[in-house]
Amino acid sequence: MAKHIFVTGGVSSSLGKGLTASSLGRLLKSRGLRVTMQKLDPYINVDPGTMNPFEHGEVFVTEDGGETDLDLGHYERFIDEHLHRDSNATTGSIYQAVLARERHGDFLGKTVKVSPVGNPAMPMPLPMADVFTGLPGMKTVATAMMKQKFDKKGVAKVEELRDICLESGVRLIACTMTQEVFGFEASDFIDGVEFGGAGACLSDARKSHITDEIKSRILRLATEDVDVVITEVGGTVGDIEILPFLEAIRQFRKDVGRDSVCYVHVTLVPYLDPSGEQKTKPTQHSVTELRSRGIQPDVIVCRSDRPISAALKRKISLQCDVPEEAVVSAVDAPNLYEIPLAFHEEGFDDYVCGLLHFDDHELDLSAWEALVSRIEGAVTPVRIGLIGKYVNLPDAYLSVVEALRHGGYWHGAKLELDWIQAEEVEGLMAGSRLRNLDGIVIPGGFGERGIEGKIAAAGYARDNGIPCLGLCLGLQVMVIDFARNVCGLTGANSREFDVRSPHLVIDLMDEQREVVEMGGTMRLGVYPARLLPGSQVATAYGEQLVYERHRHRYEVNPRYRTRLEESGMWCSGVSPDDRLVEFIELPGHPFWVGTQAHPEFKSRPDRPHPLFRELMGAALARAEGRAPRLIQIESVPQAR
Repeated sequence: MAKHIFVTGGVSSSLGKGLTASSLGRLLKSRGLRVTMQKLDPYINVDPGTMNPFEHGEVFVTEDGGETDLDLGHYERFIDEHLHRDSNATTGSIYQAVLARERHGDFLGKTVKVSPVGNPAMPMPLPMADVFTGLPGMKTVATAMMKQKFDKKGVAKVEELRDICLESGVRLIACTMTQEVFGFEASDFIDGVEFGGAGACLSDARKSHITDEIKSRILRLATEDVDVVITEVGGTVGDIEILPFLEAIRQFRKDVGRDSVCYVHVTLVPYLDPSGEQKTKPTQHSVTELRSRGIQPDVIVCRSDRPISAALKRKISLQCDVPEEAVVSAVDAPNLYEIPLAFHEEGFDDYVCGLLHFDDHELDLSAWEALVSRIEGAVTPVRIGLIGKYVNLPDAYLSVVEALRHGGYWHGAKLELDWIQAEEVEGLMAGSRLRNLDGIVIPGGFGERGIEGKIAAAGYARDNGIPCLGLCLGLQVMVIDFARNVCGLTGANSREFDVRSPHLVIDLMDEQREVVEMGGTMRLGVYPARLLPGSQVATAYGEQLVYERHRHRYEVNPRYRTRLEESGMWCSGVSPDDRLVEFIELPGHPFWVGTQAHPEFKSRPDRPHPLFRELMGAALARAEGRAPRLIQIESVPQAR
């Protein structure tokens, strides 16, 4: 049976709960354990798919098309596992599911509550098959109460109640007490009652209340091929929105057993300059608040800008009622991939494994230590310009930035990121800021603001031999630039930005034309693409059929594909049915590549995505003044 680790946070938001959970997941996986992860978000939105990046940061897309919290990106990069839409649950999605069942009549008229109380079920032994009065074999005080309940509902016989329940899709399970205390066997129960359950419940009448729905979301991940489920609870202890989640995880330990659950609480130990001291009061109060909700943390992770002394650990141990070895110092790290090693030095994983009885799993961190050594050796500066709308909030492009770093690690290059506001690009082109870049990345996005700046940046990179990678919308602006300035299609644009354009080289996908709803309706998740032999992208991937994650409504207009190719652009990757352009490139250029996908979501620190690896390689060549790598061609082949 899978074990469960719950990570909560106190005092302040943005303490690094996600990185704490991810690092612990990495340590457990390095012991040979099978790990999966989950994020519970307390906001009312069903998912972050329609949220402004300034509100939430990037939307991380899973293989199965889930639009999820950016922390899932950390999870995947650290534990190197593909997660799915069930790995992220929000208050909105939970209430939506419960209310849908209420509207369907699944609760049999009961009041739907955040946390249901009492046991709404009862055992059904064979002696109760007769009329309810004078039942032989019934020796408990429940008899009178049950008779009263039955009379009130107008139910004369237990079998009648049984039929009502079964017709409504309710499961009847005989509890352990009924079997063992009263000595009933399987043959003693009337038809329709399951024998062997751990508790008696009309399960479908209970599990769809809010806390039970939360618990069911957690249990979905506890499959047979998983040893550990790590669940991060978003928000901060003390917030009103988080209360149902805290109640659910409190109940969870009772449901699955004390030895199968570990509570980790991440808190802040600030340093006050005037007194020259680190203060533990915020941590103490945070733990007190958590305990008031019925949860005693097993481990306290103390975030700080400097190490926590042994004396402070003893104080926190005493005041918060945890062993001293369960107080973990989490100091700011030079790079986030060092955090698992720092946690191991603190004994974090050893203590958790002891609690969950994973002591027989030996740790092997050699691969991760080699990664950290490679990161430390990546010192050659490479300057990449990121052209975006949300550059004032770096979290909006979190996976893109990490993928750039991964590509740099591979080449021994250190990323120097120049955040460039898309609306300012045209003004910067006359100066040296763009000219001094070693590479450009144009990430995905939506909306007209800043679009002309992105188009101009794509054109500047094309004209000046600057390596450039376009992602999703980035591919589309590269096509618009090429159509306008190489194909001579004056006014070329996307339907998203100018429906009156004479040349809609980017248009809505056919299946999107009747879509009205915004949330969860784009082309989402992983899709295949067939690559053109001899192209830069095929060389980068090392194969001709690839699978990438997508999140878009618009595509390259197939009516303009021949015109683009005749003018020198390669449509170097297409969907297997040859309808959608998935990759473009410009032969003879050091690296001018666009993809309709979001390859940043599949990059790993020890296994950079091929496109980011090649972008950083080309940028490094430019930075060091080496001759650019050109693809020699005689003609433009077709991806057909």
